[in-house]
Formats: sequence, structure tokens, C-alpha cells
Amino acid sequence: MGLLRNLPTRLSYIELTLNHLITMDQEPDNRIRICFMNSNMVWGGGEKWHYKTACHFRDMGYAVMVITNRNSELHHKLRDHEGILLESVRISNLSFLNPFKILYVRMLLKKQNISSIILGLPIDLKVGGLAAKIAGLKNIIYRRGAAIPITDSFFNRFLFRSILTNVITNSREIRNQIFHNNPQIINESKVHIIYNGVDPELWSRRDAIREADKNDKCLILGNAGRLVEQKGQKYLIRIAKQLKEKQVDFKLYIAGSGKLENELKLECVENKLEKELIFLGFVENMQDFLSGLDIYLSTSIHEGSSNVIIEAMAAGKPVIAFDVSSMPELIEDNKTGYLIPFADTQLFTEKIVFLKNNRTELDTFAANARKQVHKKFDAGKNFQQIIEIIKKTQ
Repeated sequence: MGLLRNLPTRLSYIELTLNHLITMDQEPDNRIRICFMNSNMVWGGGEKWHYKTACHFRDMGYAVMVITNRNSELHHKLRDHEGILLESVRISNLSFLNPFKILYVRMLLKKQNISSIILGLPIDLKVGGLAAKIAGLKNIIYRRGAAIPITDSFFNRFLFRSILTNVITNSREIRNQIFHNNPQIINESKVHIIYNGVDPELWSRRDAIREADKNDKCLILGNAGRLVEQKGQKYLIRIAKQLKEKQVDFKLYIAGSGKLENELKLECVENKLEKELIFLGFVENMQDFLSGLDIYLSTSIHEGSSNVIIEAMAAGKPVIAFDVSSMPELIEDNKTGYLIPFADTQLFTEKIVFLKNNRTELDTFAANARKQVHKKFDAGKNFQQIIEIIKKTQ
């Protein structure tokens, strides 16, 4: 406890020995100079958001730096992008206890004259937040995408009250979870809901999967996500089994990879669903994947705010999902899709069959989904909200 209270003083003392490492030889300009920090090794929704946002800000003419973990997926995807300064730092869960690691990040921020930082993971908040505070950054922003409560610890209270200037969440559910264990952990006015978004104009109808299937009577269903417990693909197998029992002609394409892949494939074999369920592995081109579907299915146990559901809606697809966490913020029940009580695979199956037999309803849902994206999930409008937060203290 005492170590944490004295941490800023200790860091400042060590900092004096490292000042010679910092060279301020950049030509001054009036651009917003922003850093994104995301140390996750794997690719997920948060990494996709940091990637898209960094590229957007670069295209808007801002000076952009991204700090990643060494050899991470985000690092590899940004490696060849011109106009983005990419730095890698080896970060682990205990890196915040290493003052030299914190001061190294501080050096990177000072060297590029960064004025604002957006942090991705809790460990980024601890390391990058302390580094940014010492560097004197005006905006220290934590972008939280996990719909789970924050532990009410001394260190978290210190970070949220004394380090952060703002918090961005991508759903109301995530915002509520921040205050679940401690309603006073941060001033509510500092927490902003900015939804994930897409460029609606880039999403046009394409039927790559349907052309490959060459069967207009076959219902094409899809799901995308890491093959892990959270995403609930085991429920997809139960739904597929029930569809087959009802003699529905369908194909269910599952995009993604993960530790449950072998287990899920074995369960498909045991239920004789090899012809109906197709595991595609990691899919790079989500536009082609989603545009070829009739209906998108989400069986996630919990979600912060699902990127792929927004993309499916932009592609004009009705979405059927379990009614969990932030799903009601994305899907309008009986308007853009259906929200199903958690684990009720029987009702889930019935709604799929209903849409298959009622094409007019399916097309109406599809049109409503596109309108919802233009209204609520337009990336350009949502990115502008971030700039407005930053500009308030520039």
C-alpha cells in the first residue's frame, strides 16, 4: 500500500537518471498528436478498434503513434502502414511494478510530443497511464470494452481518480459495470459511451458464399468469433441439430479459430452435422463472408459490444442473438432481428425457421438493420466524438 502511494515520487526520482535518453528534435506543429497503446498479443474486437481508429486519425491528418506488445497481431497488421509511428514494448501483467518500463514508455511519449493517449487493456492503463501522467499528457483516456465489473482496489481507485481524464466505453452495459463495485470510482461525467462503428457506404451486398453453395433453397447462416467459451458456439451445434430434425435445408458457416476448435468439430461429428456445419477458420474478408449470409447468429454468453453484429447489420442481415449484456443496445427486437432468452435454443431455432418461411419479414429486418447502422453505428460520426473529447483539453 505504501509503495503505491509513493510510486509517483519514486518514478520521478528514477526519471532524473533517464532524461538524457529523450531528444526533442521534432519540428513543432499544431496537429493533434495522439498515441494508442494496446499490448494484447491476440486479435480481437479491441485490437480491431485500435487499428481502425489509428488508421482513421492518420487519414485525418493527425500525428499517430501506436505502442504494441512485441510480435502481437496488432503490431503485425500495423507494421507496413505509412504515416503511423509503431513502437513495441515487452509488456506483461507485472510490468507496472517495473519503474524503468514505465519511464521507457514515458520517454516514447515525450520524444514524439504526444498530448493524448488512448489505452486498451487494464495493464496498459497501469503502465501507460502512469507513464502518461509523468509525461504531462493532457488527455489520458482508457477505452474499456469488457462488460465485467472493475475490482474496487486501492490501485484502481488511484488510477481512475488521479490518472485518467476520461473513459470511453462502447456500450451502456460496460459503462454500468464500471460503477458496479464502487459508484464513486470516477466522476460520471468523465465516462462516455461511443459505440463501435463501420463505414456504411463500404458495405454492399455480395453473395460469395451463396454462389459457392449454388443452392437458392438452402438457408445460409453464419457466426464469427474466437472459438472460446464466451462465444457460445456449443449452442450453435444444438441449434443446428434442431434445424436438421425439422428437415430445414441449411448451411451454417462458422468463422474463427480458438482452443475449442477440435472439441466443437468432434461434437459436430457425433451429431452427424459435418455437412451442415462448416468451420472456415480465421476469415480476413468479413464483407464477403457476411454478405453471403441470410441470417447472422450470435450465441455469445456475454459481449461488451460486438463488432461483427454491427458489420452484419451493415451488410443488411437480420441478427438473432441471446438477450445478454449489451445485445439490446445493438439489436432492436422484432425490428432488426430477435433477442432470445439465454440458452433457449428451441426458440432460437423457431425464429430461424420463421424467417426462412417469411421472406418479406426477413427483408424488412434487413432494411431496418441498415438504417440502424446509419443512425447509430456510423464510424465517422463516432470517431468525431473522440476528437471532441480530446479537443476540450488541447
